[in-house]
Amino acid sequence: MDNQQGAELSQLSRILFDKAAKCWQGSIVLELVAGCIGVYIAIAHRSLNWSTLGAIVTSIILCVAYFLKYKYEGLYDIAETMRRQSVLSEALDWPISRAQFNEWRSKAGKKILKKFSIQQRAHDYYETKKPFGLKRLAEMTFESAFWTKNIYKKIKSCSSCFLAVIVVIFILLISFSVIPYAKQDLRTYFVYSIYLIIPVLLAIDFLGILIRSSKSIHVLDELEKHLEKYSKEDAPKLEEVMRLVSEYNCIVCTGIPIPNWFFRLYHDEIAKIWNNDSSCS
Repeated sequence: MDNQQGAELSQLSRILFDKAAKCWQGSIVLELVAGCIGVYIAIAHRSLNWSTLGAIVTSIILCVAYFLKYKYEGLYDIAETMRRQSVLSEALDWPISRAQFNEWRSKAGKKILKKFSIQQRAHDYYETKKPFGLKRLAEMTFESAFWTKNIYKKIKSCSSCFLAVIVVIFILLISFSVIPYAKQDLRTYFVYSIYLIIPVLLAIDFLGILIRSSKSIHVLDELEKHLEKYSKEDAPKLEEVMRLVSEYNCIVCTGIPIPNWFFRLYHDEIAKIWNNDSSCS
């Protein structure tokens, strides 16, 4: 069972999500590059001309990074709105007016539509075989919550490893800076490096990503349990299912962008967990 409009809108939103994630990760890389240039110029004691050139280059890089963040937020909002509408269409068979559908296609743009013509969505994207209705909506959202939760677990794990490496590096830098027999200039460089690197790391906000992913995982775990229960009930209540779907939408709206390469990296591993859970149930 399929709703062609909903399936097409879902695939368009997925391509837009990937484009938004690329803008997001591009902004992070540029911020890191700008920060490294700033640290190098400050420590290397270059001439005034070189320092001025470095400041100009850093400013340009930061402007591009902020533009990419702005673009990411716009694309992510459009993609998320499209995703929500596609879910309701595919689960409840709610029609999308021709004017609305054409508006979504125009917002996607020529490049996204070109990619869509090549990257068709798999027919078994959603595993559920239930007919249109609340049980289908609950099961589709349950499956989405499962995948989102497990991807967030991977993000949390990667962020934790990255922060652990940063903590070790900082401890080493601080240790070297207090070594009594080290040269005074060298100790000054270590201390100066610490003060300059801290704002760079705060701008990237990996700690924020770790905290957000941890909170989202806990909420998604609770949503999963309730959504699975309602997907198996004979007559689930409309208000209960819609409440859970709304809560899931809130998590995704304020969620962490997931680059396509990161999703592909862990796809098979999470798919095995999902298939094992499905066979057990």
